[in-house]
Amino acid sequence: MTSRTFYHRLFVSIMFLAGVFGILTHGVARPLLKSGKIEESETWSGLVEITGDITIPAGITVTIMPGTTVAIRANSDDQQRGGDHIIDEITNQDPSARAEYTRTHISIDISGSLVAAGKHDQPIRFTSSHPFPRHTDWDGIKFLKGSSGILKHCVVEWAHTGPALHDTDDVVVSHSIIRHIFWGGLHAFRNQPLFEFNYLDDIGHEAFDTHRASPVIRHNVILRARNAFVFNHYHVQSGKPVVFEDNIVRDCSNMGQLQENNYSMIRRNIFVGSDRKIGPWVYQGFVLDAEPHSVGMGLADNVRVTIEDNRFAGISGFPIYYERIGPNGGIGHTTKTPEPFEIIGAQSVRIARNVFWGEGAEPSLKMLREQIPDIEITRNTIQPPGH
Repeated sequence: MTSRTFYHRLFVSIMFLAGVFGILTHGVARPLLKSGKIEESETWSGLVEITGDITIPAGITVTIMPGTTVAIRANSDDQQRGGDHIIDEITNQDPSARAEYTRTHISIDISGSLVAAGKHDQPIRFTSSHPFPRHTDWDGIKFLKGSSGILKHCVVEWAHTGPALHDTDDVVVSHSIIRHIFWGGLHAFRNQPLFEFNYLDDIGHEAFDTHRASPVIRHNVILRARNAFVFNHYHVQSGKPVVFEDNIVRDCSNMGQLQENNYSMIRRNIFVGSDRKIGPWVYQGFVLDAEPHSVGMGLADNVRVTIEDNRFAGISGFPIYYERIGPNGGIGHTTKTPEPFEIIGAQSVRIARNVFWGEGAEPSLKMLREQIPDIEITRNTIQPPGH
């Protein structure tokens, strides 16, 4: 082979490889980089990489097209805005509740409008940029006072906190997947939102969390959450209860907590426990641990609740039990003796037409009668395990 022939073949090979590379890379756009305040309404599509805290101010709308991936840079924030999370007796030892965490982890804060309406076969994904993601890679999505929006056919994952709705009734979260979350899955603060047809999995605190709110929560599937829900004070201004209906709760450590001054309707749900331990959820050595098996639904002081037409199975101990409030407003110790104690304020509990599988149901209902004056327990069915 002459040198001329060799170089000719080398040139042809290089051009061929260059052509193949061009074909493979043609149409692969660079990600749209976003950070800071959004100054005018805009549309996102394709791959969007978030490098710092996003602020969508009042009057501005961000629309995200179906099939878009919003990749949030993990453990990084070029805005370094910061700010504490809610600090209470549960979170005061948690380093992810501190400003040091929020200064280095990205938050998407909406005072205007975020319209993320995906499709069944083209979901919108909010995810970590890290190849090996963890539960706290980014902070979360917050709808603030006066905001509006849609999260439909979306996936929100690997965040510290799932979507949180503050002082707005104009946001709907539906047909979405919320998973791999360190704190709570979906949050309602001082409002009455609608959460429906969502799938929540691997949640370190509670799948649904309410504070002075009365959301409608229906047709959701909740898996592997430390608590299926924690309902705090209801939305007093509206006088409406929290409505939790037609949901499936499975393999959660705790079937739910009704905290002090809560008003709820819990009906037509399926609660299935497990003897498999879930978790733990870990950040910088701080561990959110779970019970070694599923426990029941706790009722605190001064609750008004109707629990009817539900199914309870696979729960260790009592499927429904009464708890005292701790000194700082959190759940204290479980009362597991028939000794009655003082009820604070008005109390109204109705447990009707439920079906219970398991040996703990009968003593549970007996103890509730002894602990709560004027409780109504009627037309419930108790089945032995395995039936």
